[in-house]
Amino acid sequence: MSFLLLFVTAVQAQSPIPETLQTVTERGEATNRNLFLSGGNNGLRLQYGAGNSFWVSAPTMNYMSIGGVGTSAPAFGAINILNGGNIGIGTITPGARFHVVGDIFTSGSGGAFTWADRTLGGQNLWQWYARDGATFLYDGLARLNRIAIMNNGNVGIGTNSPQSEFAVAGTITAKRVKVTTTGWPDYVFHKDYQLPSLSEVEAYVAANKHLPGIPAAHEVEQEGIDLADINKKLLQKIEELTLHLINQEKEINALKEWKKKVEEK
Repeated sequence: MSFLLLFVTAVQAQSPIPETLQTVTERGEATNRNLFLSGGNNGLRLQYGAGNSFWVSAPTMNYMSIGGVGTSAPAFGAINILNGGNIGIGTITPGARFHVVGDIFTSGSGGAFTWADRTLGGQNLWQWYARDGATFLYDGLARLNRIAIMNNGNVGIGTNSPQSEFAVAGTITAKRVKVTTTGWPDYVFHKDYQLPSLSEVEAYVAANKHLPGIPAAHEVEQEGIDLADINKKLLQKIEELTLHLINQEKEINALKEWKKKVEEK
């Protein structure tokens, strides 16, 4: 307040117009550019024209308002600071320490959005940051990136270089996983399907140590498996096996009938 009093005194000394403690007007201006030191609820107010640019209220109103919007009423500024410490941008009633109504844009190299988990004494820091066109979520407690979003759209969890649209280096737990695919092996039951004989399957297994059409162990270890593709292949084998069982049952029933007829003679 000492600074404000000195400022007021200096302006009074330079201006031929008598000034008061309540209103300081720029020399030659009637009301357009003013500094108000007011009583009641008004507090300190800087004004240019009809709108407030800066407002510090009296204790009964408990706020500071910065950036007027063309109104002489308080608490309509772009930034509002309540006496409890909450800061609002785009709102006159911030409900948290920092409350923004609208979009937030950050720029510059090496920047990051950081927040701390106060339940761990501020040790568990989390950061969203961008680097080389990618965005990462960093876990300060574990000191590693938890999520990576690449500039080509690939998303990784537990990996900094996802090679597919969604890559997880770890275990996924889910109640349901739905995979869409085409080419479901109903064709096995078509009349023109060439069902391999069991002797052919036996010869293939003896030579290759895996079923025909099913990837070998070393292929799976090196390249992994496509869930949709492997399920189609496994179902194909189940359907082929079902056809073999049906044929075997027919042969068994025919043998039973033949045996019965032989015994009746």
